Amino acid sequence: MTYSRVDVEYRNTVSVVGKERFLHEHDMAITEFEGSVVLLVEDDATIRQLMRDFLQQMGFHVIEADDGQHAIELFEEFVPDIILLSVSVSGKSAYEVCEVVRSMPHGHYLPILMLAGSDNLDFVGRSYDVGATDFLIKPVNWEMLGYRLHYMLRSARNFELLQQSKKNNQTLIDGLPDTIVRLTLNGTVLSYKKGEDASMLLSRVDAVGRRLDELLPPHLAAEFVKLIVQVVKTGELAYKEFSLSSAKKKAHYEGRMVKANDYEVVCFFRNITQRKADEEEIRQLAYYDTLTGLPNRSYFYDWVNSRFESTSVETGSLSVFVLELDNFKHINDTLGHAIGDALLRRVTARIKSAVDKVCEQQADCHDDSETLVSRFGSDEFVVVFSSSHKIIPVDYIVEALHREFSHSVVLLGHEIYITAGIGAASFPADAQDLNALLRNADAALSYSKRLGQNRFCVYSKDMNVRSIERLTLENSLRKALDAKEFFLCYQPQVDLKTGHVVGLEALVRWHHKTLGIISPEAFIPIAESTGLIVPIGEWVLSEACRQMKLLLDLGYDLSRMAVNLSTAQFHRSELVGMIKNALSGAQLDASYLELELTETAVMHNAENSISMLYQIREEGMSLSVDDFGTGYSSLSYLKRFPLDALKIDQSFVKDIESDVDDAAITLAIIAMAHSLKLKVIAEGVETHAQLQILKDHGCDEGQGYLFSYPLLADELEAVLKRKSLLP
Repeated sequence: MTYSRVDVEYRNTVSVVGKERFLHEHDMAITEFEGSVVLLVEDDATIRQLMRDFLQQMGFHVIEADDGQHAIELFEEFVPDIILLSVSVSGKSAYEVCEVVRSMPHGHYLPILMLAGSDNLDFVGRSYDVGATDFLIKPVNWEMLGYRLHYMLRSARNFELLQQSKKNNQTLIDGLPDTIVRLTLNGTVLSYKKGEDASMLLSRVDAVGRRLDELLPPHLAAEFVKLIVQVVKTGELAYKEFSLSSAKKKAHYEGRMVKANDYEVVCFFRNITQRKADEEEIRQLAYYDTLTGLPNRSYFYDWVNSRFESTSVETGSLSVFVLELDNFKHINDTLGHAIGDALLRRVTARIKSAVDKVCEQQADCHDDSETLVSRFGSDEFVVVFSSSHKIIPVDYIVEALHREFSHSVVLLGHEIYITAGIGAASFPADAQDLNALLRNADAALSYSKRLGQNRFCVYSKDMNVRSIERLTLENSLRKALDAKEFFLCYQPQVDLKTGHVVGLEALVRWHHKTLGIISPEAFIPIAESTGLIVPIGEWVLSEACRQMKLLLDLGYDLSRMAVNLSTAQFHRSELVGMIKNALSGAQLDASYLELELTETAVMHNAENSISMLYQIREEGMSLSVDDFGTGYSSLSYLKRFPLDALKIDQSFVKDIESDVDDAAITLAIIAMAHSLKLKVIAEGVETHAQLQILKDHGCDEGQGYLFSYPLLADELEAVLKRKSLLP
């Protein structure tokens, strides 16, 4: 890129590893941005610094302005490649800045991205009125900003190449006259001079003396005659684009008419087929996803808003279905972007297939209904059904979409099972405008995600209530640690042969100051999704070590204190250091600490997990896999993990007496664990019959209500003094 006034020195501040990670996560070439200059106009210094850092990591050279006048001065000096312009800037307003830039020769087509808060949606129309290219709502979604800049620059550069191509050819084109035709008021050809472009397939002999309706399709000839009369009457230039088809191809032309005298006009015809193709390519870049070919978010908003205008609240309906793939990032990270991209294309085909099947089986789809399938983001798709006088069968459609994810796909030799969460909402029942409709569909999607993977949900009004309750609980959770509202209970782990308590499992509980005791099932998922599980887990570890040290000092014969580690904790680089600090703070030997991990935690990036597990073992701690049988452990990996124990999930133990499948799974886990020289602990032991089956098949230890409920610290001594907890 060449700059007219200054040679901008760009110095790359992004490490090689950082670039590779960005490429890996965003699948776009940083080299497309290198050397490109962005003028960042933002009056908030903090936001400006965040955006500058992000833009520099993408490969941009960033020039900053904190007010409108300064932005104009910098624009004149540097001539950037793109402008990020905040609506809130002082001095000259953002709209004045945009108008000034557009008035300059080198600012006519420069990409300008306007930024404003979500409470200032009126800025959208004004931004477009003054010439902005696009807009983005604050707070900024960084991934969306990256993609938006990527496509705006690509479109601008394609347009620049097109403009440069036109300039390069202009001298040649000007030297080669267009096809020039002189016509009478009734459309009779008086003279005809064929230009260099002979695609109109007429010669002077064929054309002179004949009427336009003999040379052109009747409807087109009639339109030209009307324009001829208009030009003669008004004396103003007339312009028309039209198409002509031959046996081989379809060509597009532009015709310009000027008045020659009171009875004649002169027409200049030029072939614009290539220009149309270029414009369509630019449109594709602006409105369609390049990977799947689906309409993007911009196209979606234009399309749906136009349907809102024609859909009656009394008779019509419009339904939105938001789909988000489950575990797509894990598939991408594990199998690579080539597989991920192929999977997205296959998902696109499946969604289209589901929509087609719905339309085939619902006669109304062939009446006035319209459908749209669009891609919103990496693994997010949106399907729309619209009808001006029919009710959309939402339940039927969401089930049809869900069925498309019930079987696997094979891509480049890999069999992949991909599922999706689906949320649906409809106009006018659930919302009166597009933003509210999308928000409610997202609420339904979030609700389905909380239920687990491969779920779907149709919006209901009480979801917003539950969302508010969840948000309230999340806000309280953020304060709970400082407010010392957490406490630990301890459940004994019993040797099934002797009944002796050999260990304790630390279980976190939350006593909310107004809501009372809150179940871990209610707050742990929130803690995990917000990242609060990390500081909470660190507190649990320190408190459990402290309590274990106290019990040992009192003379109780315990071999371990078991503490659960979340997936988020396990994959943090500072995990080992944090554990050592907890042990050191309690003056507890590492051999008394057992760390419990779920199958999901250890199998996510299994190779790295093996390395981390060995680091933990080297420090002297023991390791167990919690809730075994509910995840997706690979035996080839399991035998490589330096584990000490497997804990059978209570869902299998619960029905071990009556369910032959659960009994078989439980017994298989015991046999497998013993073959790997691992100890087996059964969770959720509640009946004598369960205990007897477990003992008969060699299960080593158990915990559950049959032996003891989870106990507070001051209740432990009474239980630990008993020689046996066997009933």
